[in-house]
Amino acid sequence: MDINNSFPDQMTAKIIEGSEVKINGKGKKVRKPRTIYSSAQLQMLQQRFEKTQYLALPDRAQLATELGLTQTQASPRSLEMTGF
Repeated sequence: MDINNSFPDQMTAKIIEGSEVKINGKGKKVRKPRTIYSSAQLQMLQQRFEKTQYLALPDRAQLATELGLTQTQASPRSLEMTGF
């Protein structure tokens, strides 16, 4: 019997501070993959954040909807992480 295959990598879900967090078989939090923005999305985000660095929540929600992103992805912090 192969010891490495006897305990397959399993994910579990735990509730931490009111939200569900997925934990892999080694007890580490499973991270979401990095968002890949299209050229059009980057251009629109850059133009918008040059005018106003921080958007009100309704404005951010509208921008996210227009670009097909989540509100978190349509934030200045997310744009900084892309190197812009």
